[in-house]
Amino acid sequence: MKPSDEKQVAEYIRKLRWALSKLPGQDRDEIVNEAESHFHERLSDESVAFETVANDLGHPEDYARSFLGNYEISVALGSGSPWHMMMVAFKSAGKGLVAFLGSIWFFILYGSAFVFAAMAVFKPIFPRHVGLWHKEGDQLSLGISTENAGLEELLGYWIIPLSALAAVLLFVLANWMLRVFLRKIRR
Repeated sequence: MKPSDEKQVAEYIRKLRWALSKLPGQDRDEIVNEAESHFHERLSDESVAFETVANDLGHPEDYARSFLGNYEISVALGSGSPWHMMMVAFKSAGKGLVAFLGSIWFFILYGSAFVFAAMAVFKPIFPRHVGLWHKEGDQLSLGISTENAGLEELLGYWIIPLSALAAVLLFVLANWMLRVFLRKIRR
């Protein structure tokens, strides 16, 4: 390797190490060592220029970004926190249509779980405003409403356990699907 290449490699590695500073030390060192050995291996051939190898890897910040994204997903999955996993999913929404649509889908699932939980909580407090109502023309209306005067309420207090069950099932489904989704985008 030429002396001028050694300086450029050292500068690239310094920038890469700095860009990977959010990673744990051992992971950061492995990535940096791998990149450094890649440079040394490729530049052992005198006909290969530093710029060629650097262009193959990309700018140090860009090269580091994929490792940081995977690490962030792993941390979110490890935490098990739906909130943390959702934040990572929303952060990934800018990475493509599938990630964007997935983020919207999880927002809808968690939102629906929240609405069902709210119905279970508010039914005893506002019994005339929470329920499943039968409207004219075989239409049904489910939820929390102030415009239900004169409508037949079908479930009564049975809506509490049914809503609670629906909330739990939607929450569990959303968590499971979100974990699968994050594992797929991590790859």
